[in-house]
Amino acid sequence: MTFKALDDNGQELDAEISIEQVGRYWAVTFGSGGGSTGGREPRNTKYDEAVHLTMKRLAAANATLINIEVVSKDALKLKESERQVRPDKYALPLRLSSVADIEELRLAIARGVARVGQLPSTKGGNGQKRLRLTIDVDGEELMPGEGLESLIAKGITLAAVSVDEEPTSDHDELQRRVA
Repeated sequence: MTFKALDDNGQELDAEISIEQVGRYWAVTFGSGGGSTGGREPRNTKYDEAVHLTMKRLAAANATLINIEVVSKDALKLKESERQVRPDKYALPLRLSSVADIEELRLAIARGVARVGQLPSTKGGNGQKRLRLTIDVDGEELMPGEGLESLIAKGITLAAVSVDEEPTSDHDELQRRVA
């Protein structure tokens, strides 16, 4: 499932997000940002905002961050341990609701992302590479798949949905319910 999230004001963020189930966990993948050099069209210009908003919404659902890795075409040529992101000052697994400053965590992740595939002596780097967060969502706050997408895209948890309505996968009906 690939989608774009809405910010807290209902504005669509230019940032591709996809989710997939991986065993008992969920993988949330962000398309890389960039492309505005060399005559290419910019892509995923709201990458940083989308990562921040996603982690904030996952924190509200009491999700646990299990793993962080860069999954770009080049990074996938590296050993798994070399593409893992280890954000400064944070240990995984990490219960996102315990993080006092989500933006500080996002910045630590971006610094870690920039280091993947770099020589130790290299300074700087791209902090907006294709990124995968592996998460565990326990409890009954979310329905699998569609519920997780609703949470990330719109900040809607299962608790916000009326229990009097029958479940549906009809896109128009879902839009009506969340409007």
